[in-house]
Amino acid sequence: MSRVPPPSDWDWVQARHSCAIAAIFRQLELDAQLNVEKRQALVKPDRDDFGFRFESRDKMFLVSRVASRGARTVVFRLTSDHINVERLGGEEILRATVTLNNDGECRLRVEGQELDRWQLLRRALEGLFFDGP
Repeated sequence: MSRVPPPSDWDWVQARHSCAIAAIFRQLELDAQLNVEKRQALVKPDRDDFGFRFESRDKMFLVSRVASRGARTVVFRLTSDHINVERLGGEEILRATVTLNNDGECRLRVEGQELDRWQLLRRALEGLFFDGP
C-alpha cells in the first residue's frame, strides 16, 4: 500500500511537536499493558507454570514473566530524549528515539530503522512472552 505524502504546505512543525517522546512512551505503556493482558489470557494453568505481570512506575514500566523458578523482567524507561529498554539489572535490549518521517508519520527509530509501536514491543517482549524459562 503506497502512502500519499503530505502536501507541500503541510505543518511539519506542529506535527513534530506532537511527536513527543513522552506522548509516545505513554502510548507504548498502554500498548504493553494490553499485550500483557492478552498474553496472560493465553496461559493454560493446567499446563503452564508461569504468568505475566505489568507494573507502572514514574517514567518507567516493567513487564515480567513470573514462574516458580523466578522471574524475568523487561524494563522500559523514559529519558529526556529516548526510551531505553533493558533487562532487569541493566543489560540494554534497545534504545529508541522518535522521528517524523517523510510520510508525516511519527515513528520510533531503533538502530536506524523506523518502527511502529507494536514492532518495538515485539522486539522487546517476544522472547519474554514465547521463549522457555
